Amino acid sequence: MDIRQIKISSLESDCAEWKTRADGEKSNLEAMRKLALDREKALDKQKLAMRKAEEEFVRSKKEADKQAAKMKATNSAPGSQKEADLSSENSALLALVKCTTCKINMRGTVITKCMHTFCKECIETRIATRQRKCPACGIMFGVSDVQPLYLQ
Repeated sequence: MDIRQIKISSLESDCAEWKTRADGEKSNLEAMRKLALDREKALDKQKLAMRKAEEEFVRSKKEADKQAAKMKATNSAPGSQKEADLSSENSALLALVKCTTCKINMRGTVITKCMHTFCKECIETRIATRQRKCPACGIMFGVSDVQPLYLQ
């Protein structure tokens, strides 16, 4: 009987210890819930602020588009003819410097056999795919015939 009494008291102390642990975990759980709610509220505030910023951005973009349209309308005056001529000349000169194959990159490589110039990417693609003919004139070239071009 004494052994059972000792065992019961031991189990009661274990039960009390587990209850205190459970209470501690409950308080931790409540603290975590509160923290999660606080963070969720902060996130909602940030989402609202972001939505407002996006709406403001859209409004600003529309305003800028309207201003650009007004500028185009006012640039149709005789004084803007000079600007249009300069713009077209600038476009023509830029076309001379761009690669004739891809029309995106600037010329930077020359094929020394025919002296045609292209961008490095186009020539490297031709070498890699073993299409070693000049895109402009069709003359066969080798890797040793490709040199960098320095424009000053």
